[in-house]
Amino acid sequence: MSREIGQRRRASSTTSAHGAADEQNEDAARVSDEQALDALRTLRRWLGLGGAQASTYDADRLPPGVTRDGYHRRHRARMREGIEGWTRVGQARLVSASAWALEVARETQRARTRSTTAAPVASNDVVDELDAALGIKSRRAAR
Repeated sequence: MSREIGQRRRASSTTSAHGAADEQNEDAARVSDEQALDALRTLRRWLGLGGAQASTYDADRLPPGVTRDGYHRRHRARMREGIEGWTRVGQARLVSASAWALEVARETQRARTRSTTAAPVASNDVVDELDAALGIKSRRAAR
């Protein structure tokens, strides 16, 4: 029985020694919330997840409000024009976010005025003269 008590005492003393060492390691291994959040954001950016804005767009990750067909047509036209930021890597058609922003700015600044010329109104002289003779004020005659 004394032998068992001795073994228990030795086991408890080694456990307490390991427990103190574990606590020191835990304190050293603990990172601040700020560091953990920064690491998480870095990982999400690296994986391409989350709310981070894309640095490039392609046919699978389209800019907001653009259809796949529209993106392909626009990309083909910009590649023909040789505009910087519009590239092709293998089969992927890529555009940088800055080039897309310039494209949006260019499209929204384009003048969109309506035609100032009015369609000519065909004059029917016989009817206008008859209306005038009868004292009828027609809209055509008033012009």
